[in-house]
This record gives sequence, structure tokens and C-alpha cells, in this order.
Amino acid sequence: MDVKDRRKTTIADIYVQLPGRDCGITRPPSPCGLKKCVMFAQALLDGEKKMDECPYLDGEHKGAIALILEAYFK
Repeated sequence: MDVKDRRKTTIADIYVQLPGRDCGITRPPSPCGLKKCVMFAQALLDGEKKMDECPYLDGEHKGAIALILEAYFK
């Protein structure tokens, strides 16, 4: 898998752990400042956002995302 595909797969893996509310579309402005959860997933991977910026993300899903990020940067 090349770098671009690995990045897309990792963003998708993070995205499925997010609540999927897309707050910026349904109830702007969103708590994280982004329109869609997929944008938040990308920002997490890029280090531009922190998990705590999503108030709807619970501890279980934060743990899963932490493992995904750890594996990506390993």
C-alpha cells in the first residue's frame, strides 16, 4: 500500500470511530470548528485538532483513535 492509500485508509479508520454528527452542517458552528467528521478525522491525523475538541467523542472511541494514530506513526 502506498503512502496516499495508507493515509486514506487511516482517515477512514478514524472516521468510523467518530460520532458522525457532522455538526458544522446540521448545527453550525460546530464545537470542533469543522463542517464534517471526516474533516475532523483528517485534522486529527495531521495533528491540527485534538480529540477533546469533539464533545461527543467518548472514552472508548478516543482510545480506539489513539491506537489508530499510534499504529500510523509507528
